[in-house]
Amino acid sequence: MIDHVYICGLKWAIKWVENAEHHGRCFVDERLIVVENNEHEGIRAETLWHEIKHAIWAAMDLREKEKEENVVTRMAFGEITVLSDPRNRMLVSLLTG
Repeated sequence: MIDHVYICGLKWAIKWVENAEHHGRCFVDERLIVVENNEHEGIRAETLWHEIKHAIWAAMDLREKEKEENVVTRMAFGEITVLSDPRNRMLVSLLTG
């Protein structure tokens, strides 16, 4: 299991937990992503990516009322920074099988 990811250039810790209240959580102030470990591999990967998107949302300083095109454009940029960062090779491998 990977224990960190780089999002928009910043290191975020990943903590895999048992019996979590939710499938996953993103703690922006701590730059921490928590993912339930007692799930099928596909659900874990989807949950991790979901929480990474929350982290990108925070890193890009998006607001709830942003226009869709702006959100999509900025999220795409943030996602590319995660997927193209060579320090995230293990994450990309996990997500793509």
